Amino acid sequence: MIYPTWKGIPIIGYTENAEKEMENLGIYTIQLEDLLEKSFPCERSKRRRGINERCIKRKNKILKIVLEEMVSRKSGNNYWRIRHVGIFTLKKKRFR
Repeated sequence: MIYPTWKGIPIIGYTENAEKEMENLGIYTIQLEDLLEKSFPCERSKRRRGINERCIKRKNKILKIVLEEMVSRKSGNNYWRIRHVGIFTLKKKRFR
């Protein structure tokens, strides 16, 4: 099976909520690689090490994808797990 990758690490897992959020927004796994390549970092608060927040600006909306770097217990390989996907309105003060 071919998985999308970001920074050379495959995107394999999703939390249950993230899967529902992606379904509601009409985002498919195959699109994630392209979306993440076009995104910019947008951390609003300090997160645990290994968690990345990436945003994409679309008109006056922001699409946010939160990824967590995980390590497989069986093989010891790293992979990304999607924790959250959401859209919110752009506030000029926050993203200049």
